[in-house]
Amino acid sequence: MALQTCQPGESLGFPLALGQKLSDPWSNIDPQVAQKRLRDLTVTPDFSISWGPPSQSSKISASVTKEAVQIRGIDTVSDSSTMIFGNATYKCSSVISILKNQHTLLTSTKASDYEVIMAFQIKNKQENPSSPDIILMCRPLVFSDFNTSPFWASVNAAILQEKPQATVVDLSKMFSYDSSTFMPMISYYLCSNVKLLNYKNSVSQLGSLKIRVNVVLSPIYVVADTNGLGKCNNVNKYTLITEPRRPVDIFEGVSANTVLQFKNGLGNDQFPVVTSENLVLQPSSNRLSDFDTLTNRIMIMVPEAFLGKSLADILKAKNPVEGFRGGVESFTVEGFTGDTKKALKCYRIDPEKDIVDGQIMVDPTTGEPLQSVLDQEKKDSLGGDLLALTNSSGVMPGDVQHITFVFLTTLLSVGLFGYLVYISNMIISRQQYAYINLGIFGILLASLMTTGFLFSKK
Repeated sequence: MALQTCQPGESLGFPLALGQKLSDPWSNIDPQVAQKRLRDLTVTPDFSISWGPPSQSSKISASVTKEAVQIRGIDTVSDSSTMIFGNATYKCSSVISILKNQHTLLTSTKASDYEVIMAFQIKNKQENPSSPDIILMCRPLVFSDFNTSPFWASVNAAILQEKPQATVVDLSKMFSYDSSTFMPMISYYLCSNVKLLNYKNSVSQLGSLKIRVNVVLSPIYVVADTNGLGKCNNVNKYTLITEPRRPVDIFEGVSANTVLQFKNGLGNDQFPVVTSENLVLQPSSNRLSDFDTLTNRIMIMVPEAFLGKSLADILKAKNPVEGFRGGVESFTVEGFTGDTKKALKCYRIDPEKDIVDGQIMVDPTTGEPLQSVLDQEKKDSLGGDLLALTNSSGVMPGDVQHITFVFLTTLLSVGLFGYLVYISNMIISRQQYAYINLGIFGILLASLMTTGFLFSKK
């Protein structure tokens, strides 16, 4: 907070605008040099958050407009959540905002078209005038066929059904592996000019807000109905909400009638022509296309075990499995090495093929279906005899004998039946040798039955 406008050289507007993806090669700099420069930017987080105890039954509600999708009802947890940055203390907002992803060029996460944002507002600005006024915590959302946590199913239902939903609220998992270990994130600062109306008996006065933005790289996976979470597809810009306080409360001496406005480009001074509040942050009009300038604007904050890792490795970090707990000593993330006991790998399975009688039939070392592994081993033991393994033709080695037997038996049976009819006619007409042929028929019939009995025993 300052009663002066943003200074030359400061990043203006939210979000930080890039000319390309951070992970893509940059012009005029060798990719290996660029990666080293980015590795040198990795630091451990310089702030901490003391999250309020999880609430087992909070009633969350959703507010949906063209400008914002906001989730309320988390105050039982947010009210007791505090961020510490240096000597500054920050109050957690009781509102979660959901909108289109503002940081697609930073995170490079596939299909993460949306984003969740929580705001923290400084409480002791007078004692810490150089500290940011607002700190935003951001994380990508990926619309998927499963939810990272039950909380998001309740959020979707609250929007879809337009009524409050009871759910567990645990904010410690929103941006962290656990209550003390943040996920890898990219951090940057920006400045936003503001206009104060009805401030200290003046019609209007210009000032600025200093904002720090922390963007977690790994996404949250959520199920989103079109008329549920899918409605955030219409929200293109972020509205700064810091309930139960107001953003304007950062300024000393404000009254209940003081109004804060961000620029919207409509008035002669680029501020709104109306006198109502405008908390929609505008994007920067200048995109950063110079690598040197960019590296002076960002930090890459990671757990200690990940220090010095390349950006490519950091971007491979997977969302932890739901319910998995522990510090950096007890888990690892794909692409990293560190002081770990066991490396975990994740494989996608097909529930219809890979789960048999409640057991997952997947090789844990390769992720291949276990049946394929067993078939290969059996094939090797048979010297590569694929005929013993495949059922694609429908004919097995024993099937040939069986089919031959059935065919010959049928043929002989038809022949014997015809022979029996012939003998019957001989007897009726009292022809010579009729009874001799009848004896021969009996011998043939007995032979056929004996052969069938012996074959069935094999």
